Amino acid sequence: MEKFKAGKYYVGDPCYVFTDKEWDELIEQTYCFGCEIKDIPEGYLNTGVYNYKGMKFFADGTAYGDGCFYDNHDREYGVDAGLIGIVPFEILSKSGSGGQIIEFENDFYVSAEGGIFHFGDITIDTRYEENTEEDEWDEEEDEDEEETDDEDYEDDDKD
Repeated sequence: MEKFKAGKYYVGDPCYVFTDKEWDELIEQTYCFGCEIKDIPEGYLNTGVYNYKGMKFFADGTAYGDGCFYDNHDREYGVDAGLIGIVPFEILSKSGSGGQIIEFENDFYVSAEGGIFHFGDITIDTRYEENTEEDEWDEEEDEDEEETDDEDYEDDDKD
């Protein structure tokens, strides 16, 4: 658990708020946010807290990688790098289209464990993905294909 100062932050996948060059630097500096085990130096402790441009930010892996997740205030977070984090607004290089810009009026605590993230009063549970329209469409398509297959067999019997 880490304490952060009150202020404006981006909450979401940090890949959306840095340029490609900055992102590459961050991947290298953070050992792929603690995921690149073979290159991590002895004694390195991954707490999820990182420093960039003189400010600290937090990022940790979701439970199952990429997806679309919601917080306890029903705000949406798109994830493409398998991470959710909180980044001070002052160091953003891009708009952060996959997450939310949130103003914290008081100092707050940040933590993540087992795919559940806490940013002050915000909780994002990444253990379960919401069904998307695409998932529902795929299921309907599968059912239609099964019906068609049965009809094909019936036609074969008539010959």
